[in-house]
Amino acid sequence: MCVGTQIEVEGVRDMDVTKTWCLISRGGKVAGHFVADTVFIDEIPHVVFEWEYRPDGSRDPVHLVPLDPKYFHPLQGWGEVTQIYEMPVEDPRALD
Repeated sequence: MCVGTQIEVEGVRDMDVTKTWCLISRGGKVAGHFVADTVFIDEIPHVVFEWEYRPDGSRDPVHLVPLDPKYFHPLQGWGEVTQIYEMPVEDPRALD
């Protein structure tokens, strides 16, 4: 399972955002399959769970999780969803 935290990421604002089909868990419990925004940082895919929007209309990822590339694959025929991730991804946001 991939787990992430809140981090500061420089330069992600200008990166391409793709869509990934993945299994999401929260608090150790499976929440279901979801389409998640995905960015690449140093050639490693990261699922973005939350964006911070800036006054100029740009956005920065706030909560993201790096994915193991060996479980990350192209997906065809799903419209805007272009990748699939085989392992569960733990949402790093606090349960409120």
